[in-house]
Amino acid sequence: MNNGFNRFSKVFFALCYMLIFYIASGAIAAIKNLDKIQTMLVQGCFIWTSVILLVVYFLIRYKSPDKIGFRKIKWDSARPLLYFIPVIIVIGTNLWGGVNPDNTGKLVLASLLVTSAVGFSEEIICRGIVFTLLKEKSLSYGIIVSAVCFGVCHLFNIMGGADLVGTLIQICFAFFYGIVMAVIFYKTNSIFPCAIFHLLHDFCSFISIDVPITTDVAIGIIQGVILIAYGIYCMKLCKEDPVPTNPDVKNQNDEHHLECTV
Repeated sequence: MNNGFNRFSKVFFALCYMLIFYIASGAIAAIKNLDKIQTMLVQGCFIWTSVILLVVYFLIRYKSPDKIGFRKIKWDSARPLLYFIPVIIVIGTNLWGGVNPDNTGKLVLASLLVTSAVGFSEEIICRGIVFTLLKEKSLSYGIIVSAVCFGVCHLFNIMGGADLVGTLIQICFAFFYGIVMAVIFYKTNSIFPCAIFHLLHDFCSFISIDVPITTDVAIGIIQGVILIAYGIYCMKLCKEDPVPTNPDVKNQNDEHHLECTV
């Protein structure tokens, strides 16, 4: 019972930690009445600061950030994961209308700064910490609940002026995206593929041409169908994993677990 409480308190703290930096950077941009590029620069710097502080904390506490996913990628997992092709297709559909020719160099660099920061921050928190803690109860539980947390976090987009319907759609999208990313993290044993896919998805959205609403809806449906199908496949893939009966094997699998004791 005590371990369960400690686990959820750490999950809650991790999510609050991430959101504090998001809210603070957004508040500064609003108070200072910053333009789009300036806002992205402030957000990127704030969020990268949160990532650096986390890495430093794990370096001090555990002598290495490998417990939050900074590990070598297990490339042999690419084949059962279909070489990540469904994720790559979803990312590519963001460029359906092409790259916006009006993008300036400053805007592209600012977009890269903020999307890379968001990609690493959200993947470290939602997969590296939240999923890692929750999968100690069960693998499927960790995948589903961490995906729910990832989706609900997007509810705060309303504070940035996003409409309710669009935000709810994004939450649903983020939920299935979170399932896929959790499985990729689990299978590859590394946060890097998740963070790279995440930043590429957001970056392509930032630099793409705005398309008509009907096209946008069609793209959303295509992305949703692909993610749902791939998510179901990924969940089935995890269920097919053999449960280790050898204590030595179990210890190897638990090597990177996060302590639930204070």
